[in-house]
Amino acid sequence: MDRHVQLYGARANTPAWLPGVLLIAPRALSQPALADPVHTLIYAVLYVLLAVLFGVAWILTSGMDPETQAEQLAKAQLQIPGFRTSEKIIASILRRYIWALTIFSSIAVGLVAVLSEILRAMGGGTGILLLVGITIQYYSILASERALEMYPALARFFRE
Repeated sequence: MDRHVQLYGARANTPAWLPGVLLIAPRALSQPALADPVHTLIYAVLYVLLAVLFGVAWILTSGMDPETQAEQLAKAQLQIPGFRTSEKIIASILRRYIWALTIFSSIAVGLVAVLSEILRAMGGGTGILLLVGITIQYYSILASERALEMYPALARFFRE
C-alpha cells in the first residue's frame, strides 16, 4: 500500500490519524473554521501551547533565564535599588517577571497566529506581527523627530 494513502486515507485529503487531524489548520481542510468549532478550538489550544513551549525553550537556551540574567547583572556590578547585589536575590526578583512575560507574550503570539489562520489572513501570523512591529517602529521614529523639532537643544545634543 502506498505510504501517502496510509497517511491520508484512501478517499480524502484528511489524515487518518486523529492527532494529525487536530494539528491541521481548519482552513487547510477546506472548511470554514466555524463549521467544526471543536476542531478549531482544539487546534487553537494546541497551537498556543506549542507557542508557550517554544517561548520557554527559547528563554532557557538563549541565556535569558533569570539565573543567567542575574549573573550578568552581578558581573556588571548593577543592582536593583533596595536589594542586595546577591545573584540569588536578583534571580528571585527577575524570576517573577521573566517567566510571566515569557508565557504572556507566547500566548499573545500564538493567538495572533491562530486568528490569522482562522480568519484566513493573507500572509499569516508572521505578516501581522511584521506589520505591527514596523508600525510601532515608524511611530517611535516620528515621535523622536517631533521631539527634536520642538526642542532644538536636544537636537544639538544628539547630533554631536
